[in-house]
Amino acid sequence: MGNLISIRILQHDTEDQIRIGNSYPINDLDKAEENIVALYEKDTAWCGGFEAACKQYYKHIAIIDADTLEVIRSIYGKKKEYVFIIENSQREVIGTITIQAESLPSHITICQSVREKFPLAATYKLQSDYNILQDPCPVEDPKSISGCSPEEASRRSFIAGSKYMKEKAIEAFKKDCPCWSRFEKGKKCDECSWLKDFRNSLDH
Repeated sequence: MGNLISIRILQHDTEDQIRIGNSYPINDLDKAEENIVALYEKDTAWCGGFEAACKQYYKHIAIIDADTLEVIRSIYGKKKEYVFIIENSQREVIGTITIQAESLPSHITICQSVREKFPLAATYKLQSDYNILQDPCPVEDPKSISGCSPEEASRRSFIAGSKYMKEKAIEAFKKDCPCWSRFEKGKKCDECSWLKDFRNSLDH
């Protein structure tokens, strides 16, 4: 027996219709899941039962908190494949990893998977069939962020990402500015003045 909580059932079908059921109390989450699956089994017997119906008609079925609508337990969800390109510190591609999940994995989960296969990895980026969907993200040691609260892990991830993007912006500034060498000696043109202000703004 557990504490009494109020739940609802969230159903997301293949037509992108989302339905949320009425609130009701439970004190055993495992038993509640069994009852929900049994109900679906009965209602979908005409098409082969719960599993067959899920594959054909549903994207996601979950138990959610009645008040906050936060997912408490996923009962069914179609998993997608997320492919990440892995690079070393020299920005050379050293391989890829594929993670199957219902939604985009967390930074911690990705780092864990990357470190297990590529100990020398420096960055990862998400790939689609056509192009790269995001800028490279730094690969952190999962041990440095495991055990943290979600807020702390998110904060550390944000700091690491911001630091990386700042370094890339400064690197691009040095590479692309036509008069960087003169700028270093105290000489500057209007373009360099603007770029310097941009670089300085990254420090704040």
